[in-house]
Amino acid sequence: MNEFDIILVNPLMRFGNNVDNVVEYLGFGYLASFLRGKGLKVKIIDMYIEDLKVDDIVNRLENTHFKLLGFTAMSSIYSDNICNIIDKLSKDKMEYIHITVGGHYTNEIKEDLLKRNNRINSIIIGEGEKTLFELIECIEKQEDFSSIKGLIYRDGNKIIENQPRPLMTCEELEECPLPDRDTTQLVLENNGYAQVLASRGCFGNCSFCAVNSYYTSLDGEKWRYQSVNKVIHDIEYLKKHFDIKYIDFADEEFIGPPKQRQRVVDFANELIKRNLDIKFMIFSRTTSIDKELFKKLKLAGLDRVFLGIEFGSNSLLKFYRKGVTVSENIRAIKILKDLDIKFSVGFIMFEPLIDIKTFRENLDFYMHNCSFKLDKLTSKLAIYPNTKAYTDFINEIEIYDKEWDIVLGDHYPYKFKCSKIEYLYSVIEKAVTRLSKSEKYRYIKEYSRQDKNLYNELFTEWKQGVFYLIDGLAKKIDEESVLTNEKKIFYEKEFMDELILWDKSPVYYNKC
Repeated sequence: MNEFDIILVNPLMRFGNNVDNVVEYLGFGYLASFLRGKGLKVKIIDMYIEDLKVDDIVNRLENTHFKLLGFTAMSSIYSDNICNIIDKLSKDKMEYIHITVGGHYTNEIKEDLLKRNNRINSIIIGEGEKTLFELIECIEKQEDFSSIKGLIYRDGNKIIENQPRPLMTCEELEECPLPDRDTTQLVLENNGYAQVLASRGCFGNCSFCAVNSYYTSLDGEKWRYQSVNKVIHDIEYLKKHFDIKYIDFADEEFIGPPKQRQRVVDFANELIKRNLDIKFMIFSRTTSIDKELFKKLKLAGLDRVFLGIEFGSNSLLKFYRKGVTVSENIRAIKILKDLDIKFSVGFIMFEPLIDIKTFRENLDFYMHNCSFKLDKLTSKLAIYPNTKAYTDFINEIEIYDKEWDIVLGDHYPYKFKCSKIEYLYSVIEKAVTRLSKSEKYRYIKEYSRQDKNLYNELFTEWKQGVFYLIDGLAKKIDEESVLTNEKKIFYEKEFMDELILWDKSPVYYNKC
């Protein structure tokens, strides 16, 4: 029988549809390397990457000897799977094993999970490297857990919450070893990308963001970086051992605060100097986009940027504390376009308090500045637990019981404050369903298959048609002093009839 000190389990299972995206869970890689550096034997089992079911993991655990079983929990579906797995393990197997749960979601559930399943012994809040090591030390020495910061644990019938553990400083992160790559080969075999982490946390202050809420709840700097040499060394290791061609930087914000720009320049220069021949993608705030900096990053291999635009309205950007303006968003987009760097955007079309005027402003910005995606027309702000947005809205709008969604995770569904928006949203939802089967768009794709310029021209015409139809509907609704049920029925029928007629109309373009 295999013997380990610690087994780390990612309990998320694949969903079996197009949202499955196989990536490394770097959190376990860092935990494993840290603990192995202390002389402990650690095994990682990632149910998602290995495509395992509950019975598969139970069989593995039953046939392995270990002292501590650690799970990660990133949402309620993780905790449901954790309880499922634990309940299927034999009592004899679990009698002398300590079970702990860490991950972002533990900050929300805290002692609730301990009350839900009495086989779970402890919860780790915050970064887990030091907490997990101190926990296994206390278990082996049969000492109590009262001195372990960042731990909530069961002591008989009592649940005890220790002092919080501050986030590690840059200096402490530098002392931690690079992540072990137990699952990288499997990720690559599943057409996934290797991930690298150049920093932890985010320095932003967005009120709707669960990441910001998580890091704000912990003591210490919210955003911390690793040195250029350490990040480059990680990339070189991946290149040497896995011959990687593409890297997905998992940083919440890759560039960092303005004072960190030189660090990014040094990183780009070092990549160019070592001629590692890789492409990579990053996440960035629009205020971090600088022409000279991103020109340098492109030379180093930058291929794609995920840009946190969020809104095309200054009032919304200010309300949600994005720390950016519409003009800055437009400037960032223009820089990336000028440099011919691919980018995708985070964009929210609807939010709980939006009115028709602001919606039209938001729609106009999206249609004229962002790469068009049909599903963005009905994108809604997700209200996450423990965020400032939740406390802002709790007395403003009708919020329903928390739900889990395959894309959004744990969030609170809600009703828009403006009844006209509630109606408009429902009509646009139906329009998106109809447009997903657009005859005109299907014709454009087929007709211009071999001509990219022709496709762009025809698609722009198609997109403008969608914009004018939706904006026209919004304008009519806004002009109504009272939107009666009769008018709602009339406007919806009129709009859908116009949409169908437009979709069947000929495609025009300038042949010259």
